[in-house]
Amino acid sequence: FETPSTQCMQASLGMSIGNQQVNGEGGAKATTAAEPTKPLMYGSAFTQLKQLPLPLHALSQEDKNSLASALKANHRVAMDVKVQTTMCFQRFTNAQMMSEQEVQDMRDLFNQVKEKRGMKGPLRVIFINATELGGGVAEMRLDTVALMRDLGVKAKWLVIDGVDAFYKTTVHMHEGIQNPKYAPLNQAEIEYFHLTNLANFLRLEQEHPPADIDILWIDDPQPIGVGLIVKTLFPQTLVIWRCHVHVDAEESVGSLIHDLAMGNLRDG
Repeated sequence: FETPSTQCMQASLGMSIGNQQVNGEGGAKATTAAEPTKPLMYGSAFTQLKQLPLPLHALSQEDKNSLASALKANHRVAMDVKVQTTMCFQRFTNAQMMSEQEVQDMRDLFNQVKEKRGMKGPLRVIFINATELGGGVAEMRLDTVALMRDLGVKAKWLVIDGVDAFYKTTVHMHEGIQNPKYAPLNQAEIEYFHLTNLANFLRLEQEHPPADIDILWIDDPQPIGVGLIVKTLFPQTLVIWRCHVHVDAEESVGSLIHDLAMGNLRDG
């Protein structure tokens, strides 16, 4: 994620992010983007979402408050998914799903990342997706996280909160990625998408401070907004986005992300 991603969010919600931090009184407080030390505001993520003075274009303040209330009513007790670590790589090699050389290659890769980033401690990796049940991502993450932990990585798997309006929007996004003639998102959908991701970022900030994350791995379009905010406010964090939906050749990954975040889908 590069700088254009910031523009997506600013254009769709008029958010003041990056070098400015919105406070509870509606003003803007200057801060250092690379080293934010405090949450945007105090209180729950859902209370914060209600209080943030965002200039919406399609949704009303009442709509925003209703979204925040619905997210609160349906939120997960914790973002974390419990993962058992039981010699995962050993099971993989015994079942001939991985070779000893592939295990060593993974160790070498983690060490290369640490060396390039000047790290002495273990890598801290967070995976974020939309569900812990069903689907290919959920099936992969249990073993992926357990495997990385066995190899000395501090890995966690988080799942975002969402409501019906958000999920209908992301279904629209999935269809748009695969169908170049599909209608772009409308402004209300764009705002539901970014508001939901903003609420999830605010929760991430409280439960898993981004300053303590070395690699943030985002799966599919649903949580991509969280990645955009983290990369904007914490540019030192390596943010990886993997789209598990078929994507034809694009001019650049950045342009695809821009189209997704702006609601233009494949037409932007």
